[in-house]
Amino acid sequence: MAKWVSVALVLIAVPFLARANAKADAFDLKVEVSFNGRVVSSPRVVARAGETATIRQGAGFFENFIEITPFETEVDGRKAIHMKFVIGVITKDGRKTVISKPELVARENERAEIKVGNRLQQVSLSVLAERMSQ
Repeated sequence: MAKWVSVALVLIAVPFLARANAKADAFDLKVEVSFNGRVVSSPRVVARAGETATIRQGAGFFENFIEITPFETEVDGRKAIHMKFVIGVITKDGRKTVISKPELVARENERAEIKVGNRLQQVSLSVLAERMSQ
């Protein structure tokens, strides 16, 4: 995992999937990935509910990817967004290796964060999710 986050990250592509005439709700997702307290990636993604958006980043031998699939839900009677993530690497020969599959639930316009690791190595993923007006 340290190799994945220690690679210099360069944002290659961010898909913007929502369209003004889309039937499904769309979400503006501000993502931040940190390693040992240092931000290594902070992409912004727009994705429709139930559809997967993919961010691909890379430098050198490995290319990293983050897949995000948001769904509408409720928390304590308030609208919220359930997000499923797949985080991994793609080797030069095209092989995908999944590192983690965290899930987060966030109320709209409130940051949600998950941290994994130990006292020597810690990775955190935080997201601020907002519904886009259609």
